[in-house]
Amino acid sequence: MKKVLVVIALLIANCFLIIELIMTRHSIRVTMIELGFLNKKFERLTMTNESLLLEKAHLSSPYRIDIIARDQLGMSKPDSKIQER
Repeated sequence: MKKVLVVIALLIANCFLIIELIMTRHSIRVTMIELGFLNKKFERLTMTNESLLLEKAHLSSPYRIDIIARDQLGMSKPDSKIQER
């Protein structure tokens, strides 16, 4: 009788361990899928960042700022006589 109870207890423990293993494997799969989505998002954000850095460099170039100041804002460089003061 004791042997039967031990075998039943071991079978029940085995069932719980199998269920835990299945749940762990499922959790790993879900995590790997999420990791794939996050890697793709990271790549998109990295490309966007690089594009924005390039645009910033272009927009803040001194030559471009000088052209906008002269053509769109009507500004001019100060005369050398005024600078001597």
